[in-house]
Amino acid sequence: MKFYLAGAFPRKPEFIEFEEELADLGFESTSRWLRMEHSVSKSEDPTEAGAIFARHDYDDIRVADMLLLMTNHPDDPYTSGGRHVEFGLAMAWRKPIVVFDPYGAERPHGGKARENVFQFFRGNVTLGNALVSAVTVCPSKADVLKTMSHYDALLLDAAHVKDEVYVPSFTE
Repeated sequence: MKFYLAGAFPRKPEFIEFEEELADLGFESTSRWLRMEHSVSKSEDPTEAGAIFARHDYDDIRVADMLLLMTNHPDDPYTSGGRHVEFGLAMAWRKPIVVFDPYGAERPHGGKARENVFQFFRGNVTLGNALVSAVTVCPSKADVLKTMSHYDALLLDAAHVKDEVYVPSFTE
């Protein structure tokens, strides 16, 4: 299963480690931003670089089966918000979204708050031949892996069914 990892740029080294863990389990990342120089501020032409990086991210989300959003700690000052745009693209394209929020208990309202209102979204999307929750919030890495493994199994089942020839039978 292909996934796009969305998260705050300064945490890139941490996300690369998690991406590698997921790759070892058979998941394929489409997140080119994790594997290449991807800094607008360090480029000679920020306008051109920004356009290229935005297109890469857009295309990478488009080809992914799902989006994995990594939240920030509530006290983290980094708030550029690119990950929220990526979340919105995945939502618009009806891709399942897994929100990894290990900081949930530290958020306001007894841990019931989220980074933004769309992380509360209730609804379903189609994955393979099944309906799954549009947004699933996972407080632990184990929950993320369990959810992604479930999604992967659904896609494998759908691929298997697609390969079979179905001949309807009609009875009178």
